[in-house]
Amino acid sequence: MKASLQNLYALNYIIEPVSKLEPNKPFLISLNKEKFDIENRKEGEFFAQLPINVMFGIKDGKLTRQEARLLYYIKSYINATDSRKQFCFTRIDKKMSTELNMGKNTIPKYTQMLVDKKLISINKHNLGTSYQYDEDGKLIFTKYNNHYFLNYENIKKL
Repeated sequence: MKASLQNLYALNYIIEPVSKLEPNKPFLISLNKEKFDIENRKEGEFFAQLPINVMFGIKDGKLTRQEARLLYYIKSYINATDSRKQFCFTRIDKKMSTELNMGKNTIPKYTQMLVDKKLISINKHNLGTSYQYDEDGKLIFTKYNNHYFLNYENIKKL
């Protein structure tokens, strides 16, 4: 936790460093308003926002930290400007595993836990073919990434 707060300070997201963390004691964080200025943000600067209930879910033991990370990750890859594409479709084995610093076997475990809690749904895409062949006479296969959808109504109920 302290290392994460130090990183936020180094990146100028919080104004003052958090020098001491005591168990079960609150601490004050002062956010840098300029970093969170939606009106004047630079191209490519986006923030994934979910209801505060996700944080309360961690506090109350309804969610693990890994599940919360996955929820925010999925949210960060949803194209908010296109209402037809309200899903995340990154690859677990490459992108998710690398960006979340989680193992390829860990991600399916926690995504399944989120599915069981009805916080996300997944449209799985299997290996398929249109029975077309390439120049070498080999059958062409297609495999689309799974689509991950957030269930906002259930997230709000955490």
